[in-house]
Amino acid sequence: MKISTKRIKGVLGLIGVLFLLAPLTVFAANKVVVIPLFGDNPAQPLKNVITVAKANGKFTDPVAAVNSITDASATNPYLVVIGPGVYTITQTLVMKPYVDIVGSGENVTTITGAISTVSPSTSAIIKGADYSALSSLTVSNYGAGTYSIGLYNLGVANMTVSAVTFYAGNGTQVRAVHNEDSDHITLTHVTTKASTGTTLIGVYNKNSLSIKLTGLYAVISGGTNNFGVHNVSSSACSMNDVDA
Repeated sequence: MKISTKRIKGVLGLIGVLFLLAPLTVFAANKVVVIPLFGDNPAQPLKNVITVAKANGKFTDPVAAVNSITDASATNPYLVVIGPGVYTITQTLVMKPYVDIVGSGENVTTITGAISTVSPSTSAIIKGADYSALSSLTVSNYGAGTYSIGLYNLGVANMTVSAVTFYAGNGTQVRAVHNEDSDHITLTHVTTKASTGTTLIGVYNKNSLSIKLTGLYAVISGGTNNFGVHNVSSSACSMNDVDA
């Protein structure tokens, strides 16, 4: 059977068109990002994806980015993507239900600040929220007040944290992660660092239920009282592959 040159060219042309119409898929660091090349208006950003970057993002401030979201729900979730760089904040980033925050990597994206007072509720870089997720970044609090906290969860349920490094230091009560009256908080492949204070705690669980720690690495140094994990009146908590 003889296939004409014209037919071969037609098939190759069709393949080329299909390739151009298909989304661009980028593989990096075990993550897959699909970027649609065509649509009704290719100049428009993806719906419910908020970008934060030093340049060319929708926001340069992660706090402002999260605060801009007013309609997140179980049927209308959001994703906040933070690009490479160090983002210094002066007020706590308060997460919202059904809003996930993802950085560009633990050694690539850092949210930092000196937020420290006499109350744990006003001494954290990030406050968690129900049905939310935080991943792929570093959170650092170098505040020198009474409390210095990286992530603070009060009454939070069903939150997941993965591939995040939390650092807290310079306070009297230093807690990289603080869970209180919370349940079903999952920390996977998380590093907690606490230093330069009186009482240093990697993960603090108070009156909480079902806190799951997997692949936790706690680095605690320089305090009078040091705890990798400190449970107070908490139950059904599990630890697997924890170095604390």
